[in-house]
Amino acid sequence: PVCPFGRLTWDESGVQGIVASSKGAEFISLPALAADQALTERHANLTLDAKGTLTGTLEVDFTGIRGSGIRQNERGEGQTDRRKDLSDIIENWLPSRATFHITSVTGWKHPSAPLRVQGTLSIPGYGTGLGKRLLVPLVTFTSPEASAFRASTRVNGIYFSYPFERRDDVTLQLPAGYAVESLPKLPAVHEPAFVYTVTAAKQGNALHVARDLAVLGFYFDARYYPAIRDIFSMVKTGDDDQAVLEPSVAAASH
Repeated sequence: PVCPFGRLTWDESGVQGIVASSKGAEFISLPALAADQALTERHANLTLDAKGTLTGTLEVDFTGIRGSGIRQNERGEGQTDRRKDLSDIIENWLPSRATFHITSVTGWKHPSAPLRVQGTLSIPGYGTGLGKRLLVPLVTFTSPEASAFRASTRVNGIYFSYPFERRDDVTLQLPAGYAVESLPKLPAVHEPAFVYTVTAAKQGNALHVARDLAVLGFYFDARYYPAIRDIFSMVKTGDDDQAVLEPSVAAASH
């Protein structure tokens, strides 16, 4: 009941099932999940001040099986506990000093619609001063997978719960009196089982950042560990890249 029509929970997808009828029983293969059937979309409209504090609004859509898992876990919970658990999920993507306050949640009773969380976000010290310049991370949300492959070797296979995708769309208003001095060259991954892209573009006195991470499989043999480790090393590099802001007067003189 918590899944979109025509879908099963992740642990009942991509496995064998039995169909019973008057003629007996037969085994069938249940369809596996696609990454875009476990989709998280994050839309943020944020403002950075001259002291490096980031504030603004954040809207998160948990779609498909991603939303179903949350609905299943929260069945029987009250509104206060549900909001607390959703806040914990979102704050796990953010620096420890960040705060996120939910303003609305919709979609609990409509499995085919996204489970949508809206709220306000504040991250003190998001921008770091360097002389008159500010260094600003382009990617607001951390990826837990990016730090999960620190060991140089691995004996066991690599298992993700299910294929998934995360898409970010962030608009970052720059502090008054500042302009973009430089943007890094951002890495990209286009592999059969992994996709990672980040783009950043100036839009007036704002930066628009789009990020996409898709894991298209869920189990990989240990022999693929070095390649997967390299991929997520590039993800971490891209997520850690920073834009350099400088006072507008200096930017105009360049």
